[in-house]
Amino acid sequence: IAVAGLGVLWWLEGRRRLGYSTALVGLAWATVAILVIQPGYAGGDFPHVEAFAAYGGDNPFSVLWGIVTSPVTFVQELFSQANFLTLVSLLAPVLFLPVVAPRYLLPAVPLFCLYLVADVPSGTLEEAGQFVPITAFVFVALTFGIAKTGRVIVQKVNIDRRLISALVFTAAVFFVRDAVTSPYEEPWAWGRQDGIDQARFDAADLLPEDAVVRAAPKTLPLITERVGLFELTLPEDPAVEAFAVANDASEQVNWIVFDSSEISPAWSAQLQRQFPRLFCAELARSGWRPVARSAGVEVYTFETIAEDSGLELVPFNEESEC
Repeated sequence: IAVAGLGVLWWLEGRRRLGYSTALVGLAWATVAILVIQPGYAGGDFPHVEAFAAYGGDNPFSVLWGIVTSPVTFVQELFSQANFLTLVSLLAPVLFLPVVAPRYLLPAVPLFCLYLVADVPSGTLEEAGQFVPITAFVFVALTFGIAKTGRVIVQKVNIDRRLISALVFTAAVFFVRDAVTSPYEEPWAWGRQDGIDQARFDAADLLPEDAVVRAAPKTLPLITERVGLFELTLPEDPAVEAFAVANDASEQVNWIVFDSSEISPAWSAQLQRQFPRLFCAELARSGWRPVARSAGVEVYTFETIAEDSGLELVPFNEESEC
């Protein structure tokens, strides 16, 4: 398919005969490979149906029809954050210079778009193979992009406007990838308060001024006037057990604010549900008791501290609720 795209490029550049024959050979080989060779090694079935299960069908034609009839799903998947980071990892090592000569990238773009929307397990050779065609065209475009970077006139270099555009594009890409206000962080929603925000404010109101607190990052700005603050950072690795996190969290503090929204979204749904209960159970075994629990935000302290502060403990059964 990428070779067929290269033939189209040559055809558009005026090399009609070469472009036509190259595109024909590329499409012919793709057709034979998809309809004959690949099914021949997969018991007569198209081997990549599962990768495109979101579009339905059990053959290449039904998959393509599913993409045509579900353009919104296709575009949403294509422009997901994971795919954005994949594109950055391809172009950042060459300083995004291939975008100066975009037509030399275009032949591989249709195939690469299909790869990006395919549901392929990460960290396998199957996923790595998807980058081979586009990588070749990235370096082809890089060559032509460097050739357009500027012209030497006496002691000055007139920089092509396309190079300046590429640098601006680079800055914008890294902003979207790394900035706190990246569109993927939904900054337009920061001005609104939901139930979790109110729960954090309520938790902050419960903490006395002499408290030494370990709290989730989103709660820390609300309790800056307390005696001592420590950050409660939940692990990215789901293999880290809740008892280890709870033991570390209880050191050097007498109050803990746990926020379940800080749990990594990469964890399975079952683990995201289990972790708060396991965390609570481990704290309970160490003598901690819940003072408040709302919208996934939980406040813990020792029973004696709660009584001295005039707070009522949240009734709970350690086995059933934790």
